Parts: sequence; structure tokens; C-alpha cells
Amino acid sequence: MGGGRARPGQARIISMACKYESMKSTTIAILLGVLLLFGCVNQAPPQQNSSVAVSAPGPGQSVVPTPYTNFSEPAPNTSANVPQPVIPPLPANATLGRDPRFATYDPGNGYVYVLNYQDDTVSVLNGTSVIATLPVGSSPISAAYDPSDGYVYVANEFGTKEPSANEFGNEPESGTVSVLNGTSVIATVPVGNVPDSQIAYDPGDGYVYVPNDMDNTVSVISGTSVIASVTAGTDAHAAVYDSGNGYVYVLDYDTVSVLNGTSVVATIPAESPVSAAYDPGNGYIYITNSDNTVSVINDTSFISDFVVENNPGTPTYNPRDGYVYVASSLDEMVYLVNGTSVIANVTVGNDPVFSAYDPGDGYVYVTNYDDNTVSVLNGTTLIATDQVGNDPSFAAYDSGNKYMYVVNDIADSNGTISVLN
Repeated sequence: MGGGRARPGQARIISMACKYESMKSTTIAILLGVLLLFGCVNQAPPQQNSSVAVSAPGPGQSVVPTPYTNFSEPAPNTSANVPQPVIPPLPANATLGRDPRFATYDPGNGYVYVLNYQDDTVSVLNGTSVIATLPVGSSPISAAYDPSDGYVYVANEFGTKEPSANEFGNEPESGTVSVLNGTSVIATVPVGNVPDSQIAYDPGDGYVYVPNDMDNTVSVISGTSVIASVTAGTDAHAAVYDSGNGYVYVLDYDTVSVLNGTSVVATIPAESPVSAAYDPGNGYIYITNSDNTVSVINDTSFISDFVVENNPGTPTYNPRDGYVYVASSLDEMVYLVNGTSVIANVTVGNDPVFSAYDPGDGYVYVTNYDDNTVSVLNGTTLIATDQVGNDPSFAAYDSGNKYMYVVNDIADSNGTISVLN
């Protein structure tokens, strides 16, 4: 009873009891009664706790706030640090153009540039807002950032649309490269016929290399000018830079042309190469081929190939574990390559078409085109499957805000961006 407020009449009962038990000393009894009466009446009531007490974390621990207010319901396990789409998503009026297919990040200004293939524009995003829509050439297909001048180079497959290009009113095949600085198009550079899906920047010489599929050349751009047109193999369509030797590798129909500056220094036989990536850990170039193999090139020599299954796509290098990730779109699988061997395969979603590495968390994000999801891999483990927009086809990482931008390629319609954090 000493810990609560005295009930009505309780102090009187206590003081009388003290009086009758202290007949020998009236003064002491009265004093004791007064003291007891004062103490019982003035005891403070228990205070309601309006905040949650949090104990200090122990060594190596951290306090993670929970968003739950119903404490009878257990909170979910957050130990996996599973990435989720940023809430809220892009506002409804911040739509992209039609059929977005590619994106690249500019660390100089923090913008993400999304190429809209069917309406010949580039959407410029700052965080989760579209801040500009830039008109470029016809069918923008690929882009590269040049840190030496801060420009973004956008390859347009068919240059500019001209209704009088031929008797059918079709687009001319001559391509262009739009040069972007921030939210402005500062130049349009004519290149060869049908620049294709993967252009590359060479920091060694500061050039941008643009493979031209229909005329078997590579346009070499410095600033806003073409300084050379280099003859490559048939159907030159993709380029990748090797920082170890300073070469640019251009994928042709059945060869790989190796360029040093504006000269071809080697031609390596290949089997219908599709895409390529460089592994700075071992210095190898990994090339996915349409015959369901991966070829490995070291410098100017072919050293190995091995089989993967069913339409391998663009390889992605993960510097954290040293593996190369190859998504196979027809068997819902990602193959992990170490050196010249497949060391594991991970089942993902339906029709994985692209993968991207996030240096912030060390995960690889795989876009699954047919089931509108992104599979998140940590090494050989699938740790999450995130629902995104329709037809996710590409992803790009923004190191400024640590977001992963997933391009949802909705053909014949305005596309969307799903932002993962």
C-alpha cells in the first residue's frame, strides 16, 4: 500500500490505530499519526509510461526501430536487410517515355538518364523525380558517361526521323550520337549506320567508342567530334573497355576486334557473341554467345569457353566476391563464374534478362522480364524477390543516393521506373 495513492478514509484509519496503540505517550502518538497521515496522503500515483524504454545495445549490436504499433503482433525478421521499393513511388505524372530500354548514371550531377526507344527522348531523373525530358535522335539504344568532360553520350540507332528518307517514309539508317550536358543536348554527332546496344568509354584516351552494326565500323568520338572510323568485323554491335591493358573489345558477328586507340591490334574468332564484361580481378573479358556458351579472353588470346544454358545475357562482375554473374533468360537461372568455371547456379524469376551490381550492399539485382520481379542475390544465395513494374528489362545503380533504378520496358506505352533502396 505504500506504493500507491491512499484510498478515501485510509489516512484516518491509520492515524487512529496509531493513537490507540500509543496511549502511554500521547504526544508521540499524535506526532506519529500526523506523520503517517502526511505520508499516506501525499504519496504520488503511479505515472503512465508514455514512451518505450530501449536498453542500450551491447557490443556489436544496433537498435533497429520497429514500425509496428500493435505489439501483440510479432515484427518480421529484418536480419536479412532485404531491399524493398522506395515508398512512395514516382508520382503519377512523372512518367517516362515509351519503351524505355536503357539507363545510365552521371556521378558528376547525380542524375539518372533513361533512354525511351520509341519516342526518341531521354528522361532525366534526380532522385525520384523526372526533371527533364530531352529530345534526341531516333531510337536511342545505348549510353555512356565520360567523366573527363562530364557528358553523357546517347547512341541513336537511326539518327533523326525524316519522313522523306525514302519512298516508304522509313527512317534512314545513318545513326547519330546525342551529347548531353546536364539537362541540355549540346551536340548531335553523325556516326555510322545503326549504332548498337553497347557503347564504351575509354578513360585511358578519353574516347567514346560506338560500334555501328550495319556498316561494320566503330566511330571514335572525342568531345563532340568523330576523330576516326575504324573498320571492325561484320555486324559490330557491342564494346567493352579493359582497364588492365587499355584495349577496347568490339563484338562482331563471329569475331572480336581488339582496338588500341584508333587501331585494330588483334582479331579473335568467336561464336556469335552477344555481350561482354571485364573482370579486373583476373583481367579476363567474359563474352556471352548465342550458342549458349561463355568465352573467356585474356589480352588478345582466347583461353577458354564453357557451356551455360538457354540464351545467356549480359554478364555482370561483382568485385566483392570476384564472381561473374550470367543470367540465362530461358531457364530462369543465374550462373556464377569464377575464372573459367561455373561454380554455382541460382534459380531466379521468369525470363531474367539483365543484372546489375550494387556496391553499397554487394548484392546483384536480376530483372525478371516475364513475372515483373527483381531477384536479389547475395553471392550464391537468393535473399529477396521484389515486385516491380511491368516488363523490367534494365537496371542502373546511383551511387549518390544508393538507389537501384529498375527500368520497366512497356512496349508501345509509357514506361515506369521502380526504385529499390
